[in-house]
Amino acid sequence: MLRSRLTRTVRFFALHYLARPDWSAEQNRAAFGPLCDPAGHGHDYTCTVTVSGPLRFGMVMDLGALDRLLDAIVLKGLRGRLLNRDVPEFSGERLPTCEAIAGWIYERLLPQLPVDVNLDAVRSLAGLQGVDREVEQDLQEVRAVDIGDELVVEAVNRELVTLGTWVPDK
Repeated sequence: MLRSRLTRTVRFFALHYLARPDWSAEQNRAAFGPLCDPAGHGHDYTCTVTVSGPLRFGMVMDLGALDRLLDAIVLKGLRGRLLNRDVPEFSGERLPTCEAIAGWIYERLLPQLPVDVNLDAVRSLAGLQGVDREVEQDLQEVRAVDIGDELVVEAVNRELVTLGTWVPDK
């Protein structure tokens, strides 16, 4: 039977901050700069999910069903929230980076999919917009931060953009 892929994208706004709980305020400020402020900073997130499976009746799975899952898991779970405070998994050692957000979505979405549908990838992209000039200037100096997992931060056209991807082990 022919296998195919389906990719769906949702967008949402959320806040977060980067601060390791096992570090002092000074260590967090040295590593993360203005990104460690507990008031948080906002991102317009784009979450892209790719599923694959046998092509039955012209589709991998019911698009409406996938949209309902993304609404329940991603939008209702993350939209408008301060992730460190409002999502228990991000209130401790797991920092709400794009990679961790993609993993959080993956962990919740996978068991909800039909048995013959694979979850190939979850991508989380964060763009930072509307920050004041002083913070924006500080962010332009941020390139990479070692937090135990790889976090790559790029400054692109004066907008901070981070991409995290979660894919299953092969």
